[in-house]
Amino acid sequence: MPHLARSLNDLGMWLSELGRREEALQATREAVEIYRRLAPQRPQTFLPDLAMSLGAYGSVLLDLGRAREAREAFAEGLRILLPFLRAEPAAFREPASVMLQGYQRACEALGETPDAPLIGEISRNLVTPAIEPDVLPGSAP
Repeated sequence: MPHLARSLNDLGMWLSELGRREEALQATREAVEIYRRLAPQRPQTFLPDLAMSLGAYGSVLLDLGRAREAREAFAEGLRILLPFLRAEPAAFREPASVMLQGYQRACEALGETPDAPLIGEISRNLVTPAIEPDVLPGSAP
């Protein structure tokens, strides 16, 4: 099932690129549904995939002009992804950034203010901490 979900997600993005957005919506929605069923079994493995699928689904919804639904999909994906972003920023920084941009575009399309606590928390975790010169890897403290 995870391979099917990943393939559906990829298919949805390709269909969207080709302008076949209704078909893309169906494929990405199905991927989200599969990951929703898988996530309770192995949350550490499948919750990030669910979040990414929600981001893909949100992108297709936004392309279809369905900004309210897109905003909800992006927000749910960001909330799911946040603990993983905190734990492994390097691994999740890029997808969180893309999803955040989609969320902000959806809010803008609706003329609504984004959820400040959510935006703030995601943004704080997207920033790469500065490395102090005296604590570079391989150097003595």
